[in-house]
Amino acid sequence: MKVSICVATYKRQDLLHQLILSLQALKFEQIATPEIEIIVVDNDANGSARETLSTWQESSRWPIRYDVEMRSGVTYARNRTIQNAAEDSDFIAIIDDDEQACPSWLEALLTAQAQFQADIVGGPILPVFQSNQVPNWIHQGQFFAPPAYKTGQNLHVAFTNNVLLPAPYLKQIPCVFDERFAVGGGEDTHLFMRLHQAGLKIVWSAEAIAYESIPASRTTFQWLLRRNYWGWSIYSLVEKELYPQPKIFLVRLCKGLALMILGILALIPGLLRGKHHLYRACIRTAQGAGTIMGLLGRRTTWV
Repeated sequence: MKVSICVATYKRQDLLHQLILSLQALKFEQIATPEIEIIVVDNDANGSARETLSTWQESSRWPIRYDVEMRSGVTYARNRTIQNAAEDSDFIAIIDDDEQACPSWLEALLTAQAQFQADIVGGPILPVFQSNQVPNWIHQGQFFAPPAYKTGQNLHVAFTNNVLLPAPYLKQIPCVFDERFAVGGGEDTHLFMRLHQAGLKIVWSAEAIAYESIPASRTTFQWLLRRNYWGWSIYSLVEKELYPQPKIFLVRLCKGLALMILGILALIPGLLRGKHHLYRACIRTAQGAGTIMGLLGRRTTWV
């Protein structure tokens, strides 16, 4: 078995170093150790990650292939990582450059794939806050907590920060990530909804844990509000494109309106119950508004 671990990076040398370090510690206790390669594509035209990768290429447990994508946009970089993966690779595992893999991360993805005969396996992202002064309401509201799915649960979407995909299938797709999303983001939502629509089976592995570095700039109410508005608008925009049936449009519209109504109704109780309840009500309202704006074809850029 051969696995290509694909990483798109942009001016995060220190975090990229920590990611590569975590990949050196991968362990395989339930399955045979697969043949592994690490594919890194730098989206900085100046090649700012070259020095970090050059050091690792001499000592890495797994071979590392480094390339530079001159066009600015994560979609271009992600597509090049897949293009650079070995032709005989069985699986492509994607993880972000600001994350670290737990030692059993890849084994858990591969085990779930085999156990549930899945095409795609996603896993949870646990937050690691960079600041020691994270607001209490962040912890109380668990705004960065991953979904509480059980291992083997079927999903209809996944995300490129922690996922395993079939390499031969992706290699047949001329442009895996739609380049229309190169700047605004949402390319992963579009990809996985397309793959699910094509009949590929997506499951969850609760044991395939990755840890994401969360900077202080993301631990604000404003960031969470914009992030949720953007995420829900992208989802409904993509769903409208891939499933243009009026019934699905109406269902999504009703969900958006319901989220807005529930969020507005929860505002006053939120004032009495604590800041995290108030902020959750505002975020729910933003999710509803984003859902409706996505249905109307309104796109926002990534925050």
